[in-house]
Amino acid sequence: HVYKSNGGTSATTQAGFQYETYDLTTDRMLGANLVGGLNAPYVGTVTSVDNRRQQGKDLGGFAQEEFLTLGERLLLTLGIRADRSSNNADPNKIFAYPKGSASFRFPRGLAFVDELKLRGAAGTSGNEPLYGQAFTELKSFNISGVPATAFPFASGAGVPTGASDLRPERQLEIE
Repeated sequence: HVYKSNGGTSATTQAGFQYETYDLTTDRMLGANLVGGLNAPYVGTVTSVDNRRQQGKDLGGFAQEEFLTLGERLLLTLGIRADRSSNNADPNKIFAYPKGSASFRFPRGLAFVDELKLRGAAGTSGNEPLYGQAFTELKSFNISGVPATAFPFASGAGVPTGASDLRPERQLEIE
């Protein structure tokens, strides 16, 4: 939405929403000692089968306001983005990333410069964790032909590998 006054001042409002779901299934089969030219891993002397399934939901929204005034010389921008993801330790927690900038344009500069503009900005951004870092997946195997599952442990420490405090990476940029 854009609002313009008779005096040349304008305000531009933007907002948006994002919802994403994914369901990825990957199957892999490995065979060793195959006959040359035969593309059938199941006939190898050693076979390995791997299956992975990743499911996730991401939700995000943003809002931004731009304010242009003083004869189109001063521009102020404020904005925020908020995200939540099933990849975080708490899938219901919302993480906010604010930003802001200001610029001022000097229309008559020095003799060799037609116009001069000063600008400053600061903002944060985030990167969601990878799938599977927030929890420990059960590993499947068999014992004498009987299917079984177990927690994988990190380097024999006896502690599950999931991260209970997992949250997005956060970065601050200043210009």
